[in-house]
Amino acid sequence: MRVDLYMTELSVENLDESLRWYQEWLGLAIERLDLANGFALLATPTGRLALRVGQPHPEGVGLVFEVADIDQMVRELQSKGLVPIKRTESAEEGYERAVYLDPSGYRVTFFSWKIPKSRK
Repeated sequence: MRVDLYMTELSVENLDESLRWYQEWLGLAIERLDLANGFALLATPTGRLALRVGQPHPEGVGLVFEVADIDQMVRELQSKGLVPIKRTESAEEGYERAVYLDPSGYRVTFFSWKIPKSRK
């Protein structure tokens, strides 16, 4: 049986603030919104991110997005006023990344491969 990951769900303290962050910084579109029950489903090209009002538990949880050009992504986010908390320019595994924190403290990482993925 094949299974597909449908979504990742995060508990957030403030739904409006988190929605604004993911829409403005990442450009994610709202697929479903249920304000009465404190739930939002955001669409990405390859999956979904659910935000549900509750107690955030960011320790050990992170979102990782692959982008074509990490330098361009960092420049674009910096032009909007968002600065990474960590920037790795050359990881042993062959990628570069930039790490940010969302309003609830979850790590949001963007990375791009700098070597072909097929390298062993």
